[in-house]
Amino acid sequence: NLESFPFIQKKHYQKIIPLRKKNKKESMVISFNKIKTYNTCPLQYKYRMEWNLDSQRFGGMLFGNNVHQLLEIIFKQIKQGEKITIKIIEKIIEDNWNNVVFRREEENLKFKTAAKNQIVHFFKDKLSEFNPDNIFSIEESFHYPINENLLVDGRYDLILKNKNNIEIIDFKTGDHKDENYETQLSFYKYCFNEKYKNNNINLFLIYLKDNKKVKVNEKPLKDINKLILSTAKAIETKDFKAKPGKHCSDCAYTSICDFAPKK
Repeated sequence: NLESFPFIQKKHYQKIIPLRKKNKKESMVISFNKIKTYNTCPLQYKYRMEWNLDSQRFGGMLFGNNVHQLLEIIFKQIKQGEKITIKIIEKIIEDNWNNVVFRREEENLKFKTAAKNQIVHFFKDKLSEFNPDNIFSIEESFHYPINENLLVDGRYDLILKNKNNIEIIDFKTGDHKDENYETQLSFYKYCFNEKYKNNNINLFLIYLKDNKKVKVNEKPLKDINKLILSTAKAIETKDFKAKPGKHCSDCAYTSICDFAPKK
């Protein structure tokens, strides 16, 4: 209490008490994963992104992360001009595979064998198509401001460049799904175009399990811009109403969600 210090006069109070500064509005960072999660179910987004609840669904994600890491190593060596053969690829897999600590040894071996089969099968067919000149980037991160309060970020698996044509490629390790990947790849195109001012882009999925390359039809970039802005606005306003549907059967949070269908 300043009154207990008589040598401090009231006229000096303002000088020694710091004024509160208004907090500057923090920029929101949004990725395609956040956009997808929110538009699937805002409540699922809240559990995962706002509350950071652990979903405990590691298996497929860790397998995919392993495969993407191995592909990154292989493509970077090609980009650097190193000679790559199938034997070298097999050694890269052996040297860089990460076992999952909570899995039994035979389970880790099964997953490593599956990854090896996918990667080797892919490069046996496609290795000759890649060289230092046509690999534009591998696992390139992007961070781009939409406006002063909104930043989009993400990562491309692989970008190829042939003359003036760009190919954005996303690798999938699972089965073909009915899931619509047009929005995801169009989001990547939108961000690439914003960064490099290049709209001459083709979008592809590569399913490693059956070694299929699929061209993806793009959505208008103005629609992607609208989706980004509308999703960011809804998240900012804390609009986390549940959106029950068929996706509930594959949701990690059904045990705590009052809106999930009861078995």
